[in-house]
Amino acid sequence: MKNLLLFLSLNLCLNTIEAKDLLFDFDSHITIKKNFVLEDELGLKKELIPFKFGKTETSFNEELIHKIPPKRIRRIIYVYSHNKDQDFQEKLNKNRIDTLTRFFGKRIKNLKDVTFETIIVEKEHLDPSSFNGFVIVYELSARQNQMLFKAAMEGKRSGVKTGFVFDTLISYNYVVPHVYLDLTPKSIASKDEVNIVKSVLERNEWKNRLIVVDVTGSMMPYISQYLLWLKLTFDEKENQRFVFFNDGNTNYKKPIGKTGGLYFSGNNLGYEHILKTIQLAMRNGGGGDCPENNIEAVIKGLKKNSKYEVDEVIMVADNWATPRDVELINEVGKPIRIILCGTRGKVNVEYLKLAHKSGGSIHTIEEDLENICKLKEGEKLSFMGIEYIIEKGEIKPLILD
Repeated sequence: MKNLLLFLSLNLCLNTIEAKDLLFDFDSHITIKKNFVLEDELGLKKELIPFKFGKTETSFNEELIHKIPPKRIRRIIYVYSHNKDQDFQEKLNKNRIDTLTRFFGKRIKNLKDVTFETIIVEKEHLDPSSFNGFVIVYELSARQNQMLFKAAMEGKRSGVKTGFVFDTLISYNYVVPHVYLDLTPKSIASKDEVNIVKSVLERNEWKNRLIVVDVTGSMMPYISQYLLWLKLTFDEKENQRFVFFNDGNTNYKKPIGKTGGLYFSGNNLGYEHILKTIQLAMRNGGGGDCPENNIEAVIKGLKKNSKYEVDEVIMVADNWATPRDVELINEVGKPIRIILCGTRGKVNVEYLKLAHKSGGSIHTIEEDLENICKLKEGEKLSFMGIEYIIEKGEIKPLILD
């Protein structure tokens, strides 16, 4: 099994890379499950590319892939049923990945910031009804996210559909358990993971806060529910400043430190000003790719609010969107408290590194990780079920033999 996993990871790298600047790290995202369940996610859509069971054949219309802007793709998941015939499985994996490569064509060079995962469905006996293929996970459009945001704030249905049409799987004889997402505001508000910002702020008594918020892509549900809570607890006398960033409006060059798309507000300006500022930031840009200008937003936010007392810098970030400008961290000069949204049980290690370098902390709906900066070379830590080690001054996942 170990050799099969190694072969899989190598093939996913070597066979998919036509542009030499790409590195697909499936090796660190392999999961073995008894069943594959398709789950809807807030702010995201999914496209399934099914293959005939045990075969390389697919009748998938590749034009559907061309309709998805590559820079909105967050993850690509390869799902397959483990076959005890290792040679057969190796060839099958290779050919399926080659087909995926052909579907993307030259556009594959735009996938360098995508997270690649593998789910191996392992059962006692092969199950021909078990889905085999790829799942493309991508952001809703800026317009769709604005519709969801508006509906959530007004307590109405959005009309935005995120589900998958299962008729296309009938010819494959696949049965895919599907957890549908209820997009009614009441249902969204009841989800603990959506209320993460509220939860973390309630259990940490941070004063004189500068809150730096990513308003791109799938962050919409988290922002809308935080604002609904803020409205109920709003105090214009509280020293709370905001920076909302959308990763550069329509600036597609996105130079480090000069990407822009930053919008400022504060409690002293009133709740309506905060709400309208977020809406403006969302309307003027939705990110367009996965990395974001988090650190630029922190630096500019501190400068903009230099006349106010700022004791705590709190970053509300998308776990799956890595900061593109970590190299600017030494210009911050303050610990960053990072609230991670959408972790789904996995934490982006780049945010752990950012918290470590800034002397800050990491917060999810489940846990708070404090005092990371006090860890010394060779020391280990555990967070959300994963072991990490400090190696050459950086946090790295601990790989066990």
